[in-house]
Amino acid sequence: TTLMEIDRSGPTNDLLVVSTPLTYGGTLVVTNIGTTLLGGETFDLFNAPLLSGSFTTIQLPPLPFGLSWNTSQLGVSGTISVTGTLTRPEFSSMQVSGTNLVISGIHGAANGTYYVLTATEVTQPVSTWTYLATNTFDTNGDFSFSRPIDPLDTQRFFLIQLT
Repeated sequence: TTLMEIDRSGPTNDLLVVSTPLTYGGTLVVTNIGTTLLGGETFDLFNAPLLSGSFTTIQLPPLPFGLSWNTSQLGVSGTISVTGTLTRPEFSSMQVSGTNLVISGIHGAANGTYYVLTATEVTQPVSTWTYLATNTFDTNGDFSFSRPIDPLDTQRFFLIQLT
């Protein structure tokens, strides 16, 4: 098993450099240790004068909705890349359940983390919004959270923030 770590925001990606031919085999596990991938990223994992063979299994980090992994260059240049167009998470429904407001949404990264922020004025800078919850998208990228309804709130705004 070959374990590799990637990070789109820094030069901390794992890179195996060898001066002799490299033959792939076994399992490749890639873990994203950085922020959410956005699309268009390419990660150099292997550098050798000749790359051959193939991994029996490749385990890649989950991607946000609209993106996919391209491993076609792994045997050519030792790289993997993220392709597609990122679709940001969005709210899909709001409903009242008893004394709670239940908000649901779609298009998150499967099993990825999200934060719910709230404010009473939509024009407030996001840095001043209050963190309401931290949760994870389900395996389909869907999400749902609930909040008690405060009868004193004349208006309340919600925002989904990704890491």
